[in-house]
Order: sequence, then C-alpha cells, then structure tokens
Amino acid sequence: MPQAPLLTTPPRRGRSLRAELTLWQLGSLLLIIAALGIGTLLFTEYYVRTQFLEIRKAQAESVLYGSDLALGLQDSGADEQTRDEWMNRWREQGGAALLAGWNERGQMAFDALTPELAQAFIGTRGEPLFADGEGFRTVAGQPYYWRGERLVAGQHSAGRAVVAFPVPSRTGLLRAILRRSLPLLLGVLALALLGSFLLWRRLRRTLLDLEPADIAALTVRQGQLLSTVTDGVVLVDEAGRVTVANAPAAAALRLSKLPASLKQVWPELTQLAPDEELRHWPLPQAGRVMLVNLMPLAGGGHLVAFTDREEATRLAEQLTETRRFVDAARARAHEYGNRLHIIAGFLQLGRSAEALKVIQDELDAETGLHQALAGIAEPRVAALLAGKVARAHELHLTLSVSPESVVPRLPPVQADALVTALGNFIENAFEALGHAGEVRVDIGRDPDGLSAEVRDNGSGVPTGLNPFARGQTSKGAGRGQGLAGVAALARAAGGEVWHERQGEWTVFGLNLPLDA
Repeated sequence: MPQAPLLTTPPRRGRSLRAELTLWQLGSLLLIIAALGIGTLLFTEYYVRTQFLEIRKAQAESVLYGSDLALGLQDSGADEQTRDEWMNRWREQGGAALLAGWNERGQMAFDALTPELAQAFIGTRGEPLFADGEGFRTVAGQPYYWRGERLVAGQHSAGRAVVAFPVPSRTGLLRAILRRSLPLLLGVLALALLGSFLLWRRLRRTLLDLEPADIAALTVRQGQLLSTVTDGVVLVDEAGRVTVANAPAAAALRLSKLPASLKQVWPELTQLAPDEELRHWPLPQAGRVMLVNLMPLAGGGHLVAFTDREEATRLAEQLTETRRFVDAARARAHEYGNRLHIIAGFLQLGRSAEALKVIQDELDAETGLHQALAGIAEPRVAALLAGKVARAHELHLTLSVSPESVVPRLPPVQADALVTALGNFIENAFEALGHAGEVRVDIGRDPDGLSAEVRDNGSGVPTGLNPFARGQTSKGAGRGQGLAGVAALARAAGGEVWHERQGEWTVFGLNLPLDA
C-alpha cells in the first residue's frame, strides 16, 4: 500500500512562516552574492594575469627600451645624483613603482615609492637580487609584477635594469567590488525582504492563516483519522486521479503508489456522475460488489467511501441477531407476566392448589433449563438458548437443550460464529415447523474441537437445494442470506457447516476448531 507521510507525531512548533521565508530568502541571497563574489574574484584574477599583465609588460618594455635608460646607464660622466634624477623621471613617466639600474662598472641608480620596495628588489648591498626575466613578488601585502633585462646601447652592453609595477590584490579587488556594489546589494536585500513579506501574506491567506507546524499537525491527524476508518476512503481530484487513500482502500484497489489513475484501478467508478451525491450505491469492483458513498467537493474532485456489501450484510445480520435476543427477552418477560396473572387469578378464586401447581411447573421448567445450560460457559450462547426456549414456548413449539451440552469460553471470532449459527439454525427450524413440532440442540466437544447440532422434525430441505449458498432458499425472493453468512463466519473461524437428513430429523451442524 502507498505509504504516507512522513510523520507519526505532530512536530514541535518552531519558527513562524514569516521567519522561515525571510531566513530562506536571505540565506539564498547571501549564497548568490557569495557565489557571484567568488566568480568575480576568479574572473578578475584571470583578467589581471592576462589582460592587465599584458598592459604591465608593455609598460615595462616602454620604461626599459623606450626611454634613454640604456644611455643613462652607459654615461660615465653623470654623477650619482643625476642618474637618480633620471631614474625618478623615467619611473614616473612609465608609471612604475620601482626602477633600478646598474652599469657595467657596478654603479647603481634607482628610485622607489617606498623603502620596502627598494630593499625587496635591491637589497642592502646595492646588488641585483633578480636574474633576467619576469615574475610576481609581494611586498608589505601588495603584489608587484617585475621584469629584469640586460640593456644594450648601440653595440655595447649598458648594464642591467629592473622595473616593478603594482597589480591589484584579491583583498583589494574584494574591497573595490564591495564599495561599488554595496548600494546595489542593500537595494537587493530590501527588495528581498519586501518580497518575503508579500509572499508571506499571500501564503497565509492561501493556507487559511496556518503556520507550518499547524499544517504538519493537521496532516498527521488526517493520517491517524484515516487509519481508524475500516471502510475504504479515497480522494479523487478533478483530473480523475486518486490522491489520498487509507489502508483498506489501498488494499482493495491494489494501489502501489499515489497518485494513481482512477480509470485504471476502478473503471466502473468513473461512470458515475462526480457532481452528484450518492449513498449506498452498489458498484462492482474486482469481482465483488461495493456499497459506494460519493460526495462532490468544492473546487473539484470528490470523496469516495466504500465497503464490501457482504461485510455490510454480515454486520446487519449480527445486529438482527441482537434484536432477536431483545425480542426473546421481551417474550420471556411477557410469558412471566401471563404466569403471574394466572397465579393471581387462582389465588383470588381460592384455588391455591392450582396456583401451586403452576408455580411448581414453572420452577421445574426453569430448573430443567438451568441444568441444561449449566455446562455452557460462554455467556452469549447461554443467553441465546434461554431466549430461544422462551420464543419456542410462545410459538407453542418445544425446544430442548441436551443436558450434556458443553461450551467453554471462546475467542470473539469463534463465539460470533457459534452464536450466529445457532440463532439462524433455530429460527429456520421454527419457520420449518410452523405451529407444531420439536427442536433439539446439542453442543459438545469432539476430537477436532467443538460440534453444535440443531435438529427439527419438520419437512426438511428440498432436494437439490444448498441452503448455505447465497440466494438459494425455499422462502421466496430476497431471502437466503442468513445461512450463507453463517458459512462465511464459520470459514473465517476455521470451521465448517453442514446439513443432512437423519430419518424424520433435519440436522444442521457447525464444527469449530478450539485452541489447545
């Protein structure tokens, strides 16, 4: 059967729907911002290492080869101050952060924005710290692109030079992105909060002002309620799909998952008008007949409750048997009233001997009945037989219970089968006898369990008629359901029913197994 949900007990009440929506939207937005930020940083870093790096390379070549740097280094007449001024001018023209050069005699000239740069690229002894080439170096948290070259003036070597340019760091990029994006981010957050509020209001109206915990609790209660219903219950939507089914319905319709097409699982039900309310409508389903109650739902779809007609018939027969108990008790009370009136009349006429004889006959009858029922420990069976004895007396028939009858306390299923069988057997015997005849009841233990027999000296069962088959009866149309129900109950209890003709007696019997 399809499994439900999810929950077996209502969840504890947590945050409100409004808080949940706000947190989810803010969390989602922050994740999006973080993803965009990481993507931007990665893209920017790639851009720096490609496009921006090409610009720095061009600037480095402009400083190293597009100025008079080589000639300045080769000029032996310039003093150190002059060469430093040249370096300052060339560095500023190229936009470099550092420019240093060494001529062939080892004389150095440089200019740097900070002492840290000078120390990182020149050192304390004034010697080149880098070979010819290029690379990246971080100084005081700031990355720099550097390039070192051996310079030539004319046909002669002029010396060596190194130039360094700052490049954006990841931290700097992040700060720049945040600075420029902060107003946009605050606007997006404000819109998200507004959207969350509007969505919350819309959902609250749609969900009938219920919180998520309330909805979950209702779902659990619905499942618990459906699990207690013994009839099949299904909910069909406007598209003809079964969306909800309790356990009896899932078993009867062989549902493996939901939603399921109603046309596939119960095509006969689709022939009914879904906009008309139906009560106890007989409808075939998988070789059985179901009694269907159908109720249209506002907004489309309908609710269907159904039960097996045989089961409903069996329950109705059990109720009928209960009414028979009540009728028998009333008949007994009526009979006792008549006896009391007779005794009172004899006493008023002064005929005490006749009054005593009536009392004695009644005592003898009651004593005989109590003796016959002494071995019957199952209360329902004893009450049934006592009522049937009174009923027989009212019909001027004779009903006797064998004094050797024994009935132990029985499980409910076996007790139901025995009570229903005896009640039906005895009533059928009364109808077969009319207003004259005898009925005998004998109940006892046998090697296989418990055996109950009801015999009458009536005309018997017509030849070729099976009284335990549904609808087969000599009583007329619409009858023949009781003994079929008895047979079904007997099979459910693991027993069997039978009937036969023994001389002048028609015998109906029930055999039930007993637990060891």
